[in-house]
Amino acid sequence: MIRDLRDHGVDLYVAAGNEIVALQVKANVTQAQMATAMGIPLRTYEDIVAGRSKLRAIHIQAAEYALLEMARERGDISILTPALADLVLDLAKILKPDSVAEQKQSLQASLEQKKRDRKEAAEHIRRHFDVEIPERPRDYSVLAKIVHGRKNKKPAN
Repeated sequence: MIRDLRDHGVDLYVAAGNEIVALQVKANVTQAQMATAMGIPLRTYEDIVAGRSKLRAIHIQAAEYALLEMARERGDISILTPALADLVLDLAKILKPDSVAEQKQSLQASLEQKKRDRKEAAEHIRRHFDVEIPERPRDYSVLAKIVHGRKNKKPAN
């Protein structure tokens, strides 16, 4: 039915109050594909479309996000709503290749600084509490036990 009405335009669905169907039509996908892309069960999607469940803002946001993912997979932003397409184009202006490289370098520098800080803190604990601590503890309660002298005491020389 949806595919037969496609010639009448997506606005038909929006006027009827069913933005999700409009986005599904724009993406040219089935209900099952749209539900999966939105991360909701098909039955829930069908209930929303049929009016048995209330259409909430979160459903529209999930459908818009699904369109963004589909556009990325297809390499085609023509399936996006005008508002989403504007958002993507504005973000593209911000994320110029040079800018992305700079952001990546900044993030890497930040991660390296955190590693240095972590090593420095570990050395401080070793010196002041005379204990050995794991290089990268998974459970920070272990650190509390170490600092309070309950675990990993160095043998006295």
